[in-house]
Amino acid sequence: MRYEIAGLLLLMLSFTGNLSAGDKPKKSAEIKAAFIINFAKFTRWPVNTTTNMVICFPTVAEPVGAVMTRKYAQVAIQNQKLEVHRGVVLNELHYCRIVYLGHHDAYRRNEILAQLSNTAVLTISDLPGFNHSGGMIELFREGNKYRFSVNLDAIAWEGLEINARILGLARNRVQ
Repeated sequence: MRYEIAGLLLLMLSFTGNLSAGDKPKKSAEIKAAFIINFAKFTRWPVNTTTNMVICFPTVAEPVGAVMTRKYAQVAIQNQKLEVHRGVVLNELHYCRIVYLGHHDAYRRNEILAQLSNTAVLTISDLPGFNHSGGMIELFREGNKYRFSVNLDAIAWEGLEINARILGLARNRVQ
């Protein structure tokens, strides 16, 4: 486990490396997908959650979901089969372990977060202000680097535990 965490730390730090000014959306989606995979590896859910690692995207057209489907569909995380579901309807999001909200979901961010209240679902997004509206992990660019911030209260409220070393990499911690 120690080597796995060390590898993750190196991987996440590499994502904070320089990106070209003309960063292509495909590259951005690949980086965000890798962050999601690593958050999945180092999060503990309550024992009463689903057996498979289900990562959901409310919008079918979300580029991060396309990358997840293409690159990570056959991966196992925490000895569980990874499933990527795209275009998941609002009342079925509670079956997911992780829900990623992209820019297409901005208009219904609050509705989605309300639907996921008390469900032990890890919420991740790159929408500005996501943490302040109750989301758990917000991915963002700072200059030419990718960073993330966490909402510790939202994470604890849902009974989730994220590895302390991962939390230590967070740029901001909202409480």
